[in-house]
Amino acid sequence: MFEVSAPQLGPPDYLYWPAVRSLREYEGNESVWRVIAGAVPFVAAPVVPLAGAFASIYVGADLKTFHVALGVVLATASSSAGEILRRRRDWWRLVADRLWSFERPNPATSVSVQIREADRPLAQVALRGAHFHPAATLRTGATPLDAPDLTSQVRVEEPEAWDTSSDDANRIDRIYAVLTAAGVRARVGGRDVFPAQTPDASGSRPEHT
Repeated sequence: MFEVSAPQLGPPDYLYWPAVRSLREYEGNESVWRVIAGAVPFVAAPVVPLAGAFASIYVGADLKTFHVALGVVLATASSSAGEILRRRRDWWRLVADRLWSFERPNPATSVSVQIREADRPLAQVALRGAHFHPAATLRTGATPLDAPDLTSQVRVEEPEAWDTSSDDANRIDRIYAVLTAAGVRARVGGRDVFPAQTPDASGSRPEHT
């Protein structure tokens, strides 16, 4: 059984580069600008104090009282600015806040999906690319008698910020279509998905007996 944790207000402490990779699976190349923009404060955090230290040495080199005092002010201000940048972690927030918009728990939209263990990476990429969140995955102790290859169960949620499904049935249809297009053998909300089959134009899934 899946355990649903208490909701949290902000993003978890994502590791930066894994978060970048995850966000790219949701948004593709649209996420790249966040990494580029984040490079500015990331580089500035250590560089600003260093630049301030060199500037203070240059300004106070003649040992005149005013210049020495000004050098101390420059060194202190640049050190404080660097510390503020490090604490704010703007480079991290640009990625983490956006990723959290996709991965904030939304259990009301949860759909149970059973897949083959080998298909987990493929299913994850396909679901994220369609703005669905594979919130949790576990190995099932008892596989379906008529589908013993479906050994993994995924709890798929639709993020509140990206919820476009008209209702629960439409959400199941959309997940079904995503996994079918990706070539993933699955069971979505109790309905079978076979890679060789394609949903009809309305997005409805074929029935299996």
